Amino acid sequence: MRIAHHRWPLWVLYTLAFAVIAAISFGIFGVANRTLIWNMDGITQHYPLIREFHQLLMKSGLAGVTGWSWTFGLGADKLTTLAYYVLGDPFAYALALLPTRLLEVGYGWAIVLRLYAAGLAFLVLAKRYAFKPGSQLVGAVTYAFTGYSLMVGVHHPFFLLPMVWLPLLFVGIDRILQGKGWGFLAAVTGITILSNFYFAYILGLGSLIYALIRYFSCRERGQLAVSWLVATARFLAAAVTGLLISGVLLLPSLLMMLKSTRTVSIFANGLWLYPLNYYLTLSNTILTTGNTLNYWAVLGITGFGFLGCVYTLVHWRQHRWLAITLLAVIVGLLFPAVAAFFNVLSTPSNRWILLAAVPFGLALMTLMDHLTALSLPDRWWLLGSSFGLLGVIYLSNGFTFSNPARDLLTYGLLLATTLLVVVALPRRWTFGGIGILIGLNLINNAWGYYDPNLSNQATQQLRVSDATRYIQDYFDGAQSAVQSDHAFSRVSATRNYNLFRTVGNNMTMSHGLHGIMSYFSVQNGYVGQFSRDLGNAEYAMNAPMGQADDRTTLTQLLGVKYLFARTDQVTNHAALPYGYRAAKKIYPEQPVYGLSNGVGTQVLTTNLAFPLVYTQPQVLTTKAWHRLSLVDRERSLTQAAVTSQPVAGVKAAHYQSPKRTLAYTVTPDTIPVIDSTNKVIQYRLKQAAAGQKTGLNDKQLATYGTTIQTPQLTVDKNGLLSKQEVQQYGPMVQLNRDQAALQRVLTHNQQIIQRTTQANQTGLHQLTSDAQGQPIKYTVTLKHPQQAQGTELYLELDGISSQQLTTKDQLQTADNTSVLGNTPRSNLTKLNAWRTAISNPDLGDYWVTAKTRNATKTFSQFGLDNLSDYEPKHQVLLNLGYSQQLRKTIDVTFNATKQLNIKSAKLIAVPFGARYDQQVHAVQRRGLQTCSDTR
Repeated sequence: MRIAHHRWPLWVLYTLAFAVIAAISFGIFGVANRTLIWNMDGITQHYPLIREFHQLLMKSGLAGVTGWSWTFGLGADKLTTLAYYVLGDPFAYALALLPTRLLEVGYGWAIVLRLYAAGLAFLVLAKRYAFKPGSQLVGAVTYAFTGYSLMVGVHHPFFLLPMVWLPLLFVGIDRILQGKGWGFLAAVTGITILSNFYFAYILGLGSLIYALIRYFSCRERGQLAVSWLVATARFLAAAVTGLLISGVLLLPSLLMMLKSTRTVSIFANGLWLYPLNYYLTLSNTILTTGNTLNYWAVLGITGFGFLGCVYTLVHWRQHRWLAITLLAVIVGLLFPAVAAFFNVLSTPSNRWILLAAVPFGLALMTLMDHLTALSLPDRWWLLGSSFGLLGVIYLSNGFTFSNPARDLLTYGLLLATTLLVVVALPRRWTFGGIGILIGLNLINNAWGYYDPNLSNQATQQLRVSDATRYIQDYFDGAQSAVQSDHAFSRVSATRNYNLFRTVGNNMTMSHGLHGIMSYFSVQNGYVGQFSRDLGNAEYAMNAPMGQADDRTTLTQLLGVKYLFARTDQVTNHAALPYGYRAAKKIYPEQPVYGLSNGVGTQVLTTNLAFPLVYTQPQVLTTKAWHRLSLVDRERSLTQAAVTSQPVAGVKAAHYQSPKRTLAYTVTPDTIPVIDSTNKVIQYRLKQAAAGQKTGLNDKQLATYGTTIQTPQLTVDKNGLLSKQEVQQYGPMVQLNRDQAALQRVLTHNQQIIQRTTQANQTGLHQLTSDAQGQPIKYTVTLKHPQQAQGTELYLELDGISSQQLTTKDQLQTADNTSVLGNTPRSNLTKLNAWRTAISNPDLGDYWVTAKTRNATKTFSQFGLDNLSDYEPKHQVLLNLGYSQQLRKTIDVTFNATKQLNIKSAKLIAVPFGARYDQQVHAVQRRGLQTCSDTR
């Protein structure tokens, strides 16, 4: 490709090419009236932190980002918290200069500018090699719009910064190997670490690997200008200088990281190999974007980039070190330990794949340079590899191409590119056609994330102005009642205050309130340990306190004076924490499409909130405190301080537990379980009424159609039909068909009911599913329900283990459903069921919900594919709330797995009343009497 670079500098041509592709790619957001703010971490972390950063800079300049903030959850150091997100991001500073009203728009423009800067940085690196100008241009544009960049751009914008610094680090390494100074590498190293210490670790490993590869490559070609000793000395000098430059953020951040909640993570989530579905979907991630993210294995290189990798591997003798690098990338994607090692020895998140964007770009430029000199074997290799990739994808999908439309377009572009490459056309046509196809490929990749018509990812992007309105109106204006109180106090919201649930959020921070919830990637490990020690069911690494599970004592120990509640929680007498009374004023809902709570807000206040600083007249040693039950640990803190050792002159506490362990019985809800022919009749009739197949022929459907569509069934308390109805409907639903198979399934369900009833005779020890894979509901009945009145009720589960669904289990449940419904399955139907089972394995995640008359609580176990908050839960304390009402039963349900086994399940009632009030008031009198509000 001929480029008149003396008239048109390469960076100008890159800018033009980027502008065209970006305009088409991102323009779809304008058409769809959407922003680049994600409805998960975008609205709960990134955008609120940009707004906070803006306010801090506008108020106090750089001095505003230092010191302690009481609005960062329970309180946190601003420097170490913001260092992970914005302090080292030059685009964040540019964004912070905008007026507040333009922040939402600027947030999106900053993403585009980061992408542009990434491609520009790659162009600087490409110039270090002997590639032709046209190849460099294509390589830079492709690097900017690689699948990783497109994905993180809409989810975690500051994750784009490593894509900017990585090529510049490699340039600095090349300069040293060519005998030039180490100052450039030192400066970029310092900026990289300042930018984000987490990604600095990944980029540091990548730079080390690149330095070794380039050293041996240059030595092999006789291009090495310095000895290994001199090169090593300069690398060390640059690294040390970079560390010193960044020390102002690096040192406190490292100290914080070492004491954060992240230190408890399990290496590679305990995996030696990934689940099978990961390997089966891996081939489809090479070129496509916008599909379900699987362990962050996102590649999304263009079809021409794929052909470039194939060409490089075929000519490995001429491109030995690049070929070795590409093979290393392939091997690295196969093992969780590699991902975990690059992910700071934690979860198997393949974020390191951003490093592969450079060798992918080099391979693309290699093919581009040799495009007009391809031999016949080269053309056969490229043609065969394209069809080979499609064949692997076809096999991995289970002998089908049931891919999204955008995937098929991607593969169409791959075939068109391959055809253009292998067919000998005039040089100008070939290069022009390749440029157009690459541009279309990049736009299609972008639309995989950005086009609501093509991607579920795009529909998760908030509409214009919704992010700003959601933050401003999150509490429906009720925050004004708290902001008028100038004394220091904390706030929280009821657990189900907002039905748009995420792991956490930073809404109280956005309103300058002292909340207890925070949602940051790096959290105080001591707060996390405290939350775990008390068995807080809402604990997560990113949000260690949550909303304290609405636990009365924990909420008040944390000094929460104000609670935001939905108005229907107040009017319906939901089981809310003890001692909080609703103000009469109702703040009407400030609606934000799909985000607001739907009913409005009321503020609850209490006079039982603990002061920020107070003394206790007695102590409990840490050893003695840990011997207490979870609820007693919490309650004991109202009476004593916990110290590592006895304190001379201070009385040792003799804690008396007020809790009551309640007796109960467990009854499985067997009515939905199809364990008799009577229920088979009902099931088949209901399936017919819902428009399902029943095995009836056309004549029978004509005869019984009206009856089947609207059967008038009368069932007794056990869910059974009368004898007359059995005789009426039995022949209609063909009970005599395939009786052996039907009896097998009925017997299976009978055995399940018998086993689970027996297992739960002495308590709640098993939650299981029926033969159709439908979880059974269990009713826990209190023997003496009056003992739970005026108490906070807890369900404590200990020794939890799950029996996960296997592929065989999933196929068997589908077969059982077919037998019960008398709906024969074809071989194609069975093949489709197998595909579904293989692609959706049980990875150990599940949910358990407990429901009383006025409270519903759920706890979740994240699966092995969770890369932020995975932590096995073997013990859970679920708060069912305080209530004066009589609660007789608790419905317990679960889903997403086959069976849960529980060693011990207790119902614990913790009473509240005058004695508790007196204890709290005594502490308040010993508290700091003058504590003004501080932000």
